Amino acid sequence: MKETKNNHQIDLCLADSNPTRVKTIEFSLERTLKINPSLSAHQEEELCNMLREHLDAFAWNYKEMKGVHPSVCTHQIYIKEGCKPVQKPQRRMNPTLKDIVKEEFQKLLNA
Repeated sequence: MKETKNNHQIDLCLADSNPTRVKTIEFSLERTLKINPSLSAHQEEELCNMLREHLDAFAWNYKEMKGVHPSVCTHQIYIKEGCKPVQKPQRRMNPTLKDIVKEEFQKLLNA
């Protein structure tokens, strides 16, 4: 589906990368949105229409956020000059808590 608004061309294509969890709507190269796949066709159509009407109202990356300094959105790791990065082994969890954490994590993933 191609439309023009204010001389900007919008490509809208739906790509199901994982249909059981998320549906991806792609408005342009860097403007994608993930939505709930359980929306009805009518709800999805309304959502897409609303987003197309107000496409410029959303910040799609930190550069479009006016008033937010890039240092707030950028992660830096400060190291001493001449130091060599070292990969440390994975930290081990208390075996009695491991199963409890695993269950809670699974609950969050299933929600």
